[in-house]
Amino acid sequence: MAGVSNKGNLMFNTRGDIQAQNLKHEWIHLTQYQKHNRFNKNIDDIQGMMEWEVALVQDILYFVEIKGKADEVAHHWAAVGSGEELEPYREEYFTWLRKMTNNGTSYPHNIDDISFMDFSKIFGATSREYPASSAYIYGTPNYRPYALEELFRQANENCK
Repeated sequence: MAGVSNKGNLMFNTRGDIQAQNLKHEWIHLTQYQKHNRFNKNIDDIQGMMEWEVALVQDILYFVEIKGKADEVAHHWAAVGSGEELEPYREEYFTWLRKMTNNGTSYPHNIDDISFMDFSKIFGATSREYPASSAYIYGTPNYRPYALEELFRQANENCK
């Protein structure tokens, strides 16, 4: 288990929990806390959106890694999973990823708010780890992916 304290410290229950995937996940949360000014504040109203944003970052990273060839790989995509019930959303999600990553060739410079909100609701309805049925709230009005945009702004500026 891992997390971010109210004071902005990364926390891990054991040394074994300090793994690349956990570290990446919590670093993104740390950026979210900073960008949304939520240190020492309750995050119940945005926690679902924060988890969706983390999942989307991971999908974008992978999408760029595979050069946008999503149909050629087996992967559990955050917003469209792998179930048949999500098949209608899959192509729309890939189209959105292609558009924001220039066909999988670069990290995005901005994120379309409407699609971000729409896919957050799908993520909440289908996520096993962060389901809307467990008090995670999705489609939160006025939540913007500031952390996602900041992370990719830094990557675009510093990783050439």
